Amino acid sequence: MPQKKRVLNVVNTYFFFRSLFGAQLTHFVRKGHHIDLVCSPSPRLAEYAAMHHCGHKGITFKRQFSVLSDIGALVRLWNYTRLGHYDVVCGHTPKAGLLAMVAAWLCGVKRRVFVRHGLVYETTSGLQHRILVAAERISSWLATDVVCVSPYLVERSKTDRLTHEKKLMLLSNGSYFGIDTHKKFNPDTLDKQRLANLKEKLGIADGDYVIGYVGRIVRDKGIVELVNAFSHIRRQHPNVKLMVIGPLEERDTVPEALVEMLRDDPDIIYTGLVENEIEYYYACFSLFVLPTHREGLGQAILEASSMRVPVITTAHTGSRDSIIDGRTGTFATTHTHSLIDTITSYIVNPDKGKAHGVAGRQFIINNFDQKRIWAEIQEKILS
Repeated sequence: MPQKKRVLNVVNTYFFFRSLFGAQLTHFVRKGHHIDLVCSPSPRLAEYAAMHHCGHKGITFKRQFSVLSDIGALVRLWNYTRLGHYDVVCGHTPKAGLLAMVAAWLCGVKRRVFVRHGLVYETTSGLQHRILVAAERISSWLATDVVCVSPYLVERSKTDRLTHEKKLMLLSNGSYFGIDTHKKFNPDTLDKQRLANLKEKLGIADGDYVIGYVGRIVRDKGIVELVNAFSHIRRQHPNVKLMVIGPLEERDTVPEALVEMLRDDPDIIYTGLVENEIEYYYACFSLFVLPTHREGLGQAILEASSMRVPVITTAHTGSRDSIIDGRTGTFATTHTHSLIDTITSYIVNPDKGKAHGVAGRQFIINNFDQKRIWAEIQEKILS
């Protein structure tokens, strides 16, 4: 019988737990593992932890490096880790991951897992770039295992000499969470009346072609280029709408004019953060577009594909591993003209979009189903 483990997961913000972990926590608790969650304080953390039968602790992690703040967070995290007597500590996101690895190393935790979800330094330069690279290397050095969420990140970790090759780990074909392809992200299980009600609420008519975006509203995600492309496309295709889902962030902020456009343009449906039943929003999309400048893998891409939505994304980062170009979606560049041409090719050829959507769902089922990922976490990390 597998040995039960005491596991600590550390992330920057509650949103990371809420949007990504989900049923994985309940699954491993049912397996007999004890799981605790640490992130910056949130009024929802206690309720979320209780829902998944986990312990929790709020510790403030600032996104930017701040010596005094980071030392204070490290001391509190070290004390919590020391008292928890953990068998496994998993650190996610750059700042929280780094502090988690330091605390776990100081406490002598035998299994220290740093999960590399992406590389923030890819779109930085100068001193900030050097600091972020150093942080990745320190986290890797202190970790016993470094899980990369895509083959791209494994390759980049080697090229940039971030991690010793023996520590690198890839679960299945990528991801750390996987996709619930059977229940949540399955278009065949949706309530048709609920979907119709949502479309009516959002002002989507039967003949509308909806370009969808899900992600943080920051420059790195390519939202500026997408909105510019949409502004050109709708001149030729007046039935096209753009739906933007995600929170505005203070780091890497987009121009104020774009924010005003998101809120005021009648052809743009801006929802902000959607915490519940996101699958119904995906079902409103005719096409999903994420023209990201940097990406570890692209969880939203996997979710959209699982919902039979064709995808346009970029090929120069981890998102290249989330689609099959020409079969489940299409690669574009982050230039506006490339996006205009690629998006238009789907608008004028609906059969292409349908075929890519069908193939995309099968691709996700075959490669990223959550049960496949969970089985590998149990075997490779919690065994």
